[in-house]
Amino acid sequence: MPKADQRYNNIAVTSVEHAHAPIVVTSDEIDAQLANSYERLHATPGLLQSLAGIHERRFWEEGVLPSDAAALAGEKALESSGVDRSDIGIIINTSVCRDYIEPSTASIVHGKLGLPDTALNFDVGNACLGFLNGITIVAAMVERGEIDHGLIVNGEGSRFAVESTIARLNSDEATPEMFREQFATLTLGSGAAAMVVSNGDLVDSPHRFIGGLSRANTQHNQLCVGQPDEMRTDTAGLLR
Repeated sequence: MPKADQRYNNIAVTSVEHAHAPIVVTSDEIDAQLANSYERLHATPGLLQSLAGIHERRFWEEGVLPSDAAALAGEKALESSGVDRSDIGIIINTSVCRDYIEPSTASIVHGKLGLPDTALNFDVGNACLGFLNGITIVAAMVERGEIDHGLIVNGEGSRFAVESTIARLNSDEATPEMFREQFATLTLGSGAAAMVVSNGDLVDSPHRFIGGLSRANTQHNQLCVGQPDEMRTDTAGLLR
C-alpha cells in the first residue's frame, strides 16, 4: 500500500516571496456593475463581503501573462535566497493559469529568469494544491541528492474570469441558478508567489520543510469546476 505521508530530514525553505497585482477592484465596485442583475434576479448586494468575506481583489494590468507574474515573484525569491541562479536544479510552475496549453509556463519562466540549461522545468497542475505538490517534488529531489536547490513559482490572473462572469450575469439569459453557480468566480484575485527550497547544509535558513500527509476524496471532484472564463461551484454540496 502506498505511503500517504512524506518525511524529510534536511530540507530548508530558503526564501518565500510574493508579488501583488497592482489594480484593486473592490466588492462594492462589482456590486455596482451587477446592480441591475441583482434587482432582476432578486439577489442581495453585499454577499461578496458578508458571505465570502472578500472586500477587494486585485488584477494585473492588461497584457500581463501568468509567466510574467510568476517570473516577478521568482526573481524576488532568488534575490532574497542568496542562491546563485546557476545552482537552481529545477523550476516548477504550479499555477492554474497558463500562458498557453503548450509550451509549459515553467519553460517560459525558466527563460525569463535566465536559469541554467541543466535545470529541469515543468508545470504541475492541481488546483489550489499545486504549490504544495511542487514543494514536495522539489524536496524529494533535494533529499535524494539529485539537486541542491529548486524553485517553485505560481502566477495567477483572475481578470478575464471575473470580467467574463460579470458580463454573463448581466445578460438577459442569466438566471438565479447561474448566479449561485458562478458567485465564487467573483471572489477570485490575482497575484504571484515563489519559494526556493534547498539542502539545509548549504544555506543559512532556520526554516525547515519536514513533510506532509496526502489524502484523496475524489468522488467530490465536481464541487468546483473551472474554465478560463468561469468557475462553477456546487455551493449546496460544499456546505453539506
